[in-house]
Amino acid sequence: MTPKVLSKELQELEDNLLISRTVNNTKPVTVSYTPTQYMEEILPVIDALLNFGLKHRQKIKEK
Repeated sequence: MTPKVLSKELQELEDNLLISRTVNNTKPVTVSYTPTQYMEEILPVIDALLNFGLKHRQKIKEK
């Protein structure tokens, strides 16, 4: 993943209130990200999708 793509993906997550971005006053300047309450609420859904994909991986690959 290129830095440009990573930056775009992180911006989308922030725009959708799934992560919170904090600029740290360090030298050099660093940025940290933390999950928001919305992200914590959606994790069970993401886990369910992951488990579905893993369970049906072989059948999907055969297509």
